[in-house]
Amino acid sequence: PQASGQPQINWLNVLVTPFISLTLMIVLVLVMGTSAVMLIMSGLMSIVSAIIAVINYRSQKKQHKEMDQKIKEKYHAYLDKVANRIERAHYLQLHNMLSANPSPDECMVIAENRRCQLWERRPSDSDFLVARLGTGTVAATVTASFQQQQVIIKENPLETEAGTLAKKSKTITDAPILCNFISIKQTGVIGNRSDELLLIRNIVTELTTSHAYDELKIIALIPEQEKEAWAWLRWLPH
Repeated sequence: PQASGQPQINWLNVLVTPFISLTLMIVLVLVMGTSAVMLIMSGLMSIVSAIIAVINYRSQKKQHKEMDQKIKEKYHAYLDKVANRIERAHYLQLHNMLSANPSPDECMVIAENRRCQLWERRPSDSDFLVARLGTGTVAATVTASFQQQQVIIKENPLETEAGTLAKKSKTITDAPILCNFISIKQTGVIGNRSDELLLIRNIVTELTTSHAYDELKIIALIPEQEKEAWAWLRWLPH
């Protein structure tokens, strides 16, 4: 946003110049005997000039304030419009990601009710063997851009708001974090053993829900002491 410059007034010229002119006229009247009428006229003109200068300054200051307020209102309206468009785009992106990559609990519901999402992915699909690991922050496909000035003499609050909006638009929170097991062929899980088992179970649940048993095969090499923990695998058709 481009705002006009703040009106300025040189009080030295406004006050001192008429004072000097009036002083010179007084000297001329006293020393050279010039008519007092000239002194009165000169004094009135000096006072009127100073008053006009002050009135002009106050008028320009008022106009500047009104113009500055209009600029702020229009720019805020523009930022609100951009923010709404980004919010809608982010909502659609998140909705699509959540629909395409349901949680393990949602996968159980899909399997139990034989919904259309069951075994819907094919080897030709771009999301074949893509599983949801959890939720987090991902890059947004629709973002706002803001060109920051190279040299900032005085910070502009409107530009700060625009920069904040652009920064926030770069990411989406609470979105599925995905792993593509085609591009990442060897994957390890490290951490607390109970958390490891839960994550692996969730991944297997998601993959076996979205992939047909004739296109995805699961082979499990299980430690003897964990056979019971993995007994549920035998009930999968994969």
